[in-house]
Amino acid sequence: MAQAFDPGGAGNETDPLVAIFRLCTEAAQIIDPAETPHIHEAMQELLKEIGMEMGRRLNDRLH
Repeated sequence: MAQAFDPGGAGNETDPLVAIFRLCTEAAQIIDPAETPHIHEAMQELLKEIGMEMGRRLNDRLH
């Protein structure tokens, strides 16, 4: 399977982690922190963890 170009360099377009990160980013923009602060906080933490994992994977590929 061919890998699509990833301008961000965090992974390729076929990586499920990249797709999950994008979906979570969109969801985090919709969630109103004033209405559901615990969900907003959880989404921010999830995005942070996914971002760290993407960074680890990129680092592994570069070394």
